Amino acid sequence: VLKENLGELPLIAEDLGYITPEVKELKDAFDFPGMKVLQFISEENILQNPDDEDTIYYTGTHDNDTLLGWYKKVVSSGLRRNEEDIKKDKICWEFIKLLLKSKCRWTIFPLQDILCLDSWARMNVPGTVGGRNWRWRYEKGSLTSALEERLLKLTEENGR
Repeated sequence: VLKENLGELPLIAEDLGYITPEVKELKDAFDFPGMKVLQFISEENILQNPDDEDTIYYTGTHDNDTLLGWYKKVVSSGLRRNEEDIKKDKICWEFIKLLLKSKCRWTIFPLQDILCLDSWARMNVPGTVGGRNWRWRYEKGSLTSALEERLLKLTEENGR
């Protein structure tokens, strides 16, 4: 009824974790794209181009570490680049480019990942109360015109 009255529904099925066959059927019946988080992809597959057109790819969510924080803590030394790449924020943009080049329906990047911020900017640690949870705030001026141009260029180059 909603689809008939409103047309295409811009809804995303949060299909992370254990998914029952019934949930998959419902998702498929309404053509809702699922979601994948770069940080949950196995190390063997992380450098492959994500080509699932029925998926929305995220670098991370509000419940994950920032992309830079995750990379520094979790990614094995076999995949890690040198410390100079981390200092120059190259690694965040390599992952952003990877997702923008993919065939997935949409890509979503938390602002902390676009700004290449470390773990101190993590939004939430599930199962904990207090501390830094929900305290990170965007600082005016952080999104510079150079950063805007960089994201615009990558977006246009990849037909997004």
